[in-house]
Amino acid sequence: MTSEPHLAMHTDHRQWLADLAMWQDDLALWVQELSAVAVDLDRAVGALEDHRQAVGCHGEQLREEQERVAKHERAISRYDHGELVSGLVQLVEEHAEGGTMHQRLRSAHERLKRHHHMILARVSLLLKGFAEPM
Repeated sequence: MTSEPHLAMHTDHRQWLADLAMWQDDLALWVQELSAVAVDLDRAVGALEDHRQAVGCHGEQLREEQERVAKHERAISRYDHGELVSGLVQLVEEHAEGGTMHQRLRSAHERLKRHHHMILARVSLLLKGFAEPM
């Protein structure tokens, strides 16, 4: 004899087993997706290291430019004090080249700055996502 509650329990159990099977399928997919994300995060760490090196390289370029400007300033001062009898044309040419270099550095600095801020913003969003409670 099958009663109404008995049939309802069987129906519930079939639904629960179907849910569990679907959830297990979800978990298997999530494990695959997490493996792919781990590979992506490894690539992101590599890209972050590349960015760190680019920042260091830019810093070195700035130091070199500071030295170049200081050297040029000293040469102008020496010319002003009569220590360099000739060379005004060369100083003017070097100055023009310095202006071109300075503009390149300005452009590079602005590109690096935009890229850096974009990276920091996106990493911040990623970390906020991880910090959210489940």
